[in-house]
Amino acid sequence: MEPLHLEHQVVVPLVEMKLTTLSLLAFKSMISDDPQGVLDSWNTSFHFCQWEGVTCGHQHRRVTVLDLRLKALTGSISPYIGNLSFLQRISLSHNFLQVGKIPLELTYLSKLEMLIIHYNNLTQGIPPSIGNLTSLLGLCDPFFHLQSFLTYNVGSKWKSVSRNSSIRHRLHSSIPSLQVLDVWGNRLSGPIPLSIANASQLSRLVIDSNNFTGQVSVNFRNLEQLSYVELGDNSLGTGKYGDLSFLSSLANCSSLPILEQSINNFGGPLPNFVANLSSQLTSYKIAENQVSGSIPLGIANLAGLTILAMDGNHLTGRIPLKIGNLHRLQRVALNYNLQPTRRRYSTLSRKPFSFLNELHLENNTLEGTIPPSLGNCKLLVLLNLSHNNLNGTIPSQLFGASALSNSLNLAPSLLSGSLPSEISHLITLGELDVSNNELSGVIPSSLGSCTGLEWLNMGGNFYQGSILSSLSSLKGVQNLDLSRNDLSGDIPDFFGKAFVEASKPKL
Repeated sequence: MEPLHLEHQVVVPLVEMKLTTLSLLAFKSMISDDPQGVLDSWNTSFHFCQWEGVTCGHQHRRVTVLDLRLKALTGSISPYIGNLSFLQRISLSHNFLQVGKIPLELTYLSKLEMLIIHYNNLTQGIPPSIGNLTSLLGLCDPFFHLQSFLTYNVGSKWKSVSRNSSIRHRLHSSIPSLQVLDVWGNRLSGPIPLSIANASQLSRLVIDSNNFTGQVSVNFRNLEQLSYVELGDNSLGTGKYGDLSFLSSLANCSSLPILEQSINNFGGPLPNFVANLSSQLTSYKIAENQVSGSIPLGIANLAGLTILAMDGNHLTGRIPLKIGNLHRLQRVALNYNLQPTRRRYSTLSRKPFSFLNELHLENNTLEGTIPPSLGNCKLLVLLNLSHNNLNGTIPSQLFGASALSNSLNLAPSLLSGSLPSEISHLITLGELDVSNNELSGVIPSSLGSCTGLEWLNMGGNFYQGSILSSLSSLKGVQNLDLSRNDLSGDIPDFFGKAFVEASKPKL
């Protein structure tokens, strides 16, 4: 007779089963409203492993997962949950849990790996001892209103405390295991802790949307694993020379693709050693700061760049010709820079950006003519050169950028001549603004080929003649401005419901 093979299963002692049952029922008792009835199955008629939202291990039949997210539960978290010693994941997000704090007893759950409790209203904070959960990989609590401090423990690898308020914090002097530090959307203040430099395994640093201040004094030289640095939307920097010297210590971060410094108070020139940043850097944003001086030539060494955003600063000088060598660039934003009161004008470089999708150069003091080579940007969907001092004619080659589908804005400036007939190539263009220039002649009939137009502004020029019937094909135009020209005749009725502004005495 063959021996009988039984599947190995750990027998849970009766006392432990009873304790688990009572602990879960205690959790239920602190839920004051359960509109979906998800806790109706939580009764002694069923084994707790059959209760909704409860998952047990296949062998030991202990509770390993408590998942009650998106159940519209109102109440507070019971401290008796700390008796569920085999819990690995707690997910209580998107409920209305409130009044109390996260129970201290949760810190007894030595096997806990994930604590997901965002979109609630816990008001008294995370206990600092939660840092003792050495198995914890994820702590996700965005949109809480916590008012405590958080201690980052040596053993944890992943910490996220997004969207809290009034959190005081401290970092242990030795945090070598920390891989992700994400504290975006809090009200953390003061300087960035120097001890971050000890997190030698750190790959992601996200501290944006806080109130951090002062110069960045962290030495990033030992953080060679960094792949994402997000410092935006704080008050970092002093607005003076030397604010950006910390960038030199990022040169060792050879795998860094994302560097975000926008919306701060960084001042002084952008140092040329920015050229030493990772060749894998794909996105560099330092918009809305106090950066002054010229764009360093070394930025052309960042061959992997796809996004360069330096808008809203005090940059001066020419746009370096070598930037055109950054063949992977998809978006360039240098708008809102040079102050016209300083009379430090720039000249638009004449080398094309071959793979651009967007080029923002508005609100500068650019002089000279529009480079015909911009027409070589075959992937360009948006070009904004508005509010500059450009002169000369609009080059017909510009309309070789047949992918222009979002917007072409050349207003206001000092452009003269006529609108080239090659405008007909831009059949999918949505917005065209050439207003407040010195354009003259008749409105070209070829404009009727731009059937994708929804916004057309040609006001404030010297156009003459009548509005041609060929424009009847522009059936999608919702806003049309032809005011302040020398047009004559009637306003055609084929524009339908389009909003038309016309110069009253001359049309």
